[in-house]
Amino acid sequence: MNELNVITDAVRDEGGKWLKLSDQIAAIKSTAEQLHLDASAFFIGDANVLIHSVAYRDFHTFMIDILGGPSPSSSRSAERSGASPTNTTAPTR
Repeated sequence: MNELNVITDAVRDEGGKWLKLSDQIAAIKSTAEQLHLDASAFFIGDANVLIHSVAYRDFHTFMIDILGGPSPSSSRSAERSGASPTNTTAPTR
C-alpha cells in the first residue's frame, strides 16, 4: 500500500493566513448584519413591494450566512490555543 506523507506544518502555516482573512471578513459580516431595508424601499409604483422585500431579505440572509462561513471546528480552536504542529504519515486508499 502506498503511503501519503502529510506535512502539517505547511498546512498550519496556510491555515494561519486564512485565519487572518477570516478575522477581516468578520468586520464586514458585522456591518452587513446591521443593514436593513424596510418594505417601502422597494415601492416602485406597483403592488409587488412585498415580493421585492422578501427577495431582498432572503438574499441578505444568504449573504450573512456566506460571510459567517462554517461553524468553528476543533482544529481552529487548537490552532488558536497554540497546539504544536507535527508531521504525520497516513496510508492512502
